[in-house]
Amino acid sequence: MLAFCLSPLSTVAQDTDEEGVSQEKNLTDYQPPSLRRLRMEKVEDFERYEPQILEAIQFIKSTPINTTDERRDKAIRFFFRWLDGSASAIIEVNPYVGTLIKKNEGLFVLFFTGWTEFVLNDKSQKRNYLDANVAGVESVLTYYQKGEKFGIRKDKQVIQMLKLQQEGKLKEFIQKATGLEEFVPEEEEVKEEKEKDSDN
Repeated sequence: MLAFCLSPLSTVAQDTDEEGVSQEKNLTDYQPPSLRRLRMEKVEDFERYEPQILEAIQFIKSTPINTTDERRDKAIRFFFRWLDGSASAIIEVNPYVGTLIKKNEGLFVLFFTGWTEFVLNDKSQKRNYLDANVAGVESVLTYYQKGEKFGIRKDKQVIQMLKLQQEGKLKEFIQKATGLEEFVPEEEEVKEEKEKDSDN
């Protein structure tokens, strides 16, 4: 079971506009949707909530694990309620992820949010499980570096992963740990098959 609590709010998150220009987004007034009023039955229902999911992710990433602000807990519950039925983000958790959250269980949600943000920002990457894993881990590492103010305890396993990231070996490690191959978009797969057929 995961426990989520919090301290003073970090109220600003970075967002980008349609042209990729970084913009500050104030999260002070963020209000998660009421779970009782959620309507998630059809595929379109889940798609309709995607902008709110991205907003919830920004709030979760910008608030400490040890806060007393109940909005974080509500945002997390909203996120997992959506994730449970959404076809947009199909997440597989490999055993290596467990080593990252042993001392900081609150980091688990950061793995899910990192993965989800990655695929929602580029739907063509939905089945790119390798890079989605990397995105999830990088989300955990970014949050971990916020330190004690965010309720984080030191963890040698995470520090080791940070070193791999700094050395540019994080993806290689995850690939070995998961056995996942580099992602090939469907159109590329079709192209490769056609080329093989023409060679034969």
